[in-house]
Parts: sequence; structure tokens; C-alpha cells
Amino acid sequence: MLLATWLVEFYLSKINTLDDIIASEGASHDVENLKAEQALLEDELRAFFDTYKANLDKKTVYDLILNHGREDVFLYYATVVGDFEKVLEHHIMDEAWLKAVDVLNRQINVDLYYRFSPVLMQHVPKEIVDSWLRQPALDPIKLIPALLQQQNQRTPQSPLSSNQAIRYLQHVVFTARSTSPTIHNLLLTILVTSSAKRDNPATTPAAAEPLSISAESDLPLLRFLSTAPVDPITGRPYYDLDYALRLCKQHNRLQACVHIYAKMAMWEESVDLALEMGDLDLAKVNCERATEDATTAGASGDEGLRKRLWLKVAKFVVQEQNDIKTAMRLLDNTPLVKIEDILPFFPDFVVIDDFKEEICNALEGYSAHIDALKADMDEATKSAEAIKNDIKNLQNRFVTLEASEKCCICGLNLLTRQFYVFPCQHCFHADCLIGQVKEYLPAPALRRLITLQNTLVQMQLTGAVPGNPAPPAPGPPNRPATPPVPHNRPIPQPQRTLLSAAFNPLDPAGMLINPAVRLASALNPMNMPRNLGAAGDKLRDLIVPDALANAIGAGVSNIPGMGLIWGAGNDKQAKKTDAEAKAEKIRDELDDLLASSCPLCEGVVVGLDKPFIAPGEVDDSWAL
Repeated sequence: MLLATWLVEFYLSKINTLDDIIASEGASHDVENLKAEQALLEDELRAFFDTYKANLDKKTVYDLILNHGREDVFLYYATVVGDFEKVLEHHIMDEAWLKAVDVLNRQINVDLYYRFSPVLMQHVPKEIVDSWLRQPALDPIKLIPALLQQQNQRTPQSPLSSNQAIRYLQHVVFTARSTSPTIHNLLLTILVTSSAKRDNPATTPAAAEPLSISAESDLPLLRFLSTAPVDPITGRPYYDLDYALRLCKQHNRLQACVHIYAKMAMWEESVDLALEMGDLDLAKVNCERATEDATTAGASGDEGLRKRLWLKVAKFVVQEQNDIKTAMRLLDNTPLVKIEDILPFFPDFVVIDDFKEEICNALEGYSAHIDALKADMDEATKSAEAIKNDIKNLQNRFVTLEASEKCCICGLNLLTRQFYVFPCQHCFHADCLIGQVKEYLPAPALRRLITLQNTLVQMQLTGAVPGNPAPPAPGPPNRPATPPVPHNRPIPQPQRTLLSAAFNPLDPAGMLINPAVRLASALNPMNMPRNLGAAGDKLRDLIVPDALANAIGAGVSNIPGMGLIWGAGNDKQAKKTDAEAKAEKIRDELDDLLASSCPLCEGVVVGLDKPFIAPGEVDDSWAL
């Protein structure tokens, strides 16, 4: 290394000596031979650098070259060793901007772009942007300081010169498909501020008064707002809409504000601002866009909004432009606005010749609409009459039963007790039906059933409404408990008690109940208490089928062959008391809860999700 460094010193000294000789004898002697010898030494030094660059210390060689003042040798050595930073620094200090850009193009270190681009952007913006476009590995975010340099120039640009920052950012956004909100916001900012500078080069945007902005200066900004890429998930552009709106308002970019309002789906503000600018065509475009947007989204609830937008346009045409013919043509653009909607906007004294035809068409349309409404009313009246007749015919519906008909649950003769018959021909005793239906009623229906049962029983016990007679007390052994019955009359069944001991507040111990009935009820598996933890099962235990059947059948005659005959033996025209009317209403509601559908037909569907064996039940019938 020492020998190589000494040789560099020798070459530099010899070259400088020849320089001095050429300078001193250049006026009196022919120095061409000396110049050729000097060029030969410089070529030998360059070849030496190429061969022995690894044996040289860069700092020492730099000091030697600079001490001898050989800038060309310095640049060559820095290029040979790949120290482009030194080369760029030297060119920038000499203000050799194009040479600096050329050096950037010949190296691959992107950090040098980030470091030297700001100063180069001020002096050779086109060349440095061309260099950026040839280097796809650059990060646009790190080039933001350089991009802002052109915006901060105090000297206004020529109207014919394009903004190179905009050119690069448009390439990044539309060609490289960058989705960075920072880049999109920066491009928007430069577009807004650069057009403001062109319109008013003597003032800065912060101090500028509201200006009459030319449409031509807004074209790049409007083009970007219309074609900017959008997020496929949200459907919104990548730039910040709120920031864009504030910026455009600050620089009086009113037409751009109209487009941003439309991007934000603020259609009323968009139309109002367009009409404030006097741009009728732009207002109509936004009305149509609002209609298309609602149609695409399938939103029928925005019809009122779209109508308000078109009414704003019509009001502007009539009151501001006094153009009635144009207002009439607006009616053809949208079916939402009618002639009667815009009539209030006309002055008090106006000739109707311009819209006489539209008024006649509107009147004809109203006449046709009235005729259609009359036809609908007539059809509705006929339907109501048909329904009323059907309801009247339902009261005369009957079912014929044979004397041997059996209950579908207990299998006993149906005519021995109160019974229900369904249109599907299934027949049930009242108590059997109650015991079957309560098994699949939901908890709310069970609670309502218990409430109605208790209310009706309390009314019967207090004598507010008549109930079934209590079972006769057994007489002495030598006397029959019941009077003899003729042979041609059915033997009356002993009346069942209204409530079991658990439900009779006047007989908590159950002493007044017929022992035979109490024993039969206790042995009935459907009435046995169940030790189940579910709330619905506990509610079902509170429902006593026998008691509820008697409560429902109070005041009802059980005529063999006719089932339940409500109010039999009473005058149909007799006036009911309030208590009786309330009791009848309760019985009707109980009927709706218990007999709204056949339990056998509906039970097939209701029981699909129930297991064959209840939880906790042990079934050994399958054991081998």
C-alpha cells in the first residue's frame, strides 16, 4: 500500500511539473510534445488506479489529489472506487446539475436519490423526474421533500411548462397503482395549489382573495377527482375526502367542491353549490348521478331526496333564469317532478301558454288515477262482502258424529263427556285435549293459560258467574246417592270438581272433593307431579285438565250427539251481565289457546325435535 501510494504521489508530481513547464514555455516554444507526455502520464495514472485500486487508501489518495489540485483525477478515482457520493457533491458544488443527474443514472444506490433529489428538483426538475421514472425501486414517500421543492419556488413557472411533481405523482398513482393515502393527498394538494398559483401568481394561496377561477385551470384537478382509483372494499377514493373538501374551499375551487360533495354522497350540498355557481348543467349531472346511485344501491327510500334535488333545479330555472320552457323540459328528465310541484315557483302573473299542454296532461293523469282508485275500492268492497259471507257461513258449519265415536286419546266413548271435534275429524274429550295440548305449549302460552284458569275459577267460586254444580254428597246406606233415572235417558256422569286440592282456596286439604274423583285424578299418569327442572314443566304441573275443562264448560250443556252447546237453555236475547261477558271472553281466549289446531296433526311437526327417551329416563326394553 505504501509503494502504491508513493507511485501515485510520483505521478501527480510529474504531471504538475509538466503543467508548470507548459505554462512557462507556452508563449515562446512548441509545447505539443510536453502536452502529449502529460496526457500519457495521466493515462498511465488512470490505468494504475484501475489495476491497484484495492491497494490504495481512499482518504489518503483523496488528500494527495486535492493537494495537487487535480480535479479531473479526483473525479476519475472516485468513480473507479464507486464513491459516487463524492462525485455528486463535487458536481453540485460546481452547479453542474446535468452531470450530477448523469452520475445518478449510472449508479444503483437509491439513498443517493433521496439525498440529492431535493436540490436537483429545484434546478433540473424534468431531468431528475426522468431519472426517477427509470428507477422503479424508489419509494415515493421518501421523495416527498424533493417533490415539494417545486411548489416552494418563488419564481412563477411558465404557463407552458408542466409541473414535474404532478407528472411523477400521476405516474405513481395511475401507472404504478399506488394505494398510499399520503401520495394521493399530496397529488391533490399540488393540483389545487399549482392551479391557484397560475390563476394568481402575485399572491400566495393563504392571502389570496376569492377569485374567478377559470375552468381551464381546474381541468387537471377535476380529471384527477373523476378518475382517481378507489378502494375496492369501501368504494371510496384513497385520498381523504374531508381534507380535499377543506383544501378546495380554502383555494376557492368551487367546481372541485361540487365533485367532492358528490363523492361523499352529499347530493343536496353538491346541487346547491352548483346552482350557486350558476352551473345548471353541473347541477343536473349531480341530480342524475344521485338517481343512478340510488338505482345501483336498490334504495327506494331516497325517492324523496331525488325529488328535492330536481325541485331545487326547477326553482333555480324558474326564479333565477326566468326560463319557463327550460323548466318544462326538466319534467321530461325525471318522472319524480310533476307540473303541480313547480307551479308554486312561478310568479303570480304569468302566461300559461308555455305549459298549458303539461297542465292538461297532468289533469288527464289525475283523472286516470282517480278511476284506478275507484276500481280498487270497488274490488275491496266486494272482497269484504265475500269475507263477511264466509264468516257468516262458518257459524252454520257442523260435523256429523256417530254414537260409537271414540276419543282419539283415551279411547272411551266420546259422547259421555264434553268433547271437541276438529275439521280433520279428530275428536277429543275436553280434559284429554287439555292434557295433550299443554305438553307442547310454550312457556308464555302456559302462563297465560294458568292466569285465565285462575281468574275464571275465582269468578265461579265467588258466584260472579254460574258454574257447574258440585258433585252430590253420598247419602246414608239405605238411601241412594242420586235419584233414579229413566231407562230412556242417558245416565248423567258425576260432575268433576273445578279444582284439585292444590287449586281450591276454599278447600286446601281437599276434603270437599269426591274421593273417587280425587283417587282417579291421582292415579292418572298425566296428572302425576313430575320432578323436572325446566320452567315449562313446572308450569304444566299447575294446569289440571279436569278443573280447566269444568271451568270452560261452565254454563254449557253437554247434549249427547251435539258436544259443547254454549248457553243452552238460556234465552238468546237475554242481556248478559258484565261478569258473564267477561267470563265468556275468557272462555273464548281459552278456546283459542287450547283448540286453535289439532294436537295430533300439529304434534307430528312439534315433536320432531324431541328424543324418544327423555333425559334421565332409563329404558331397559332394548336390553338383551
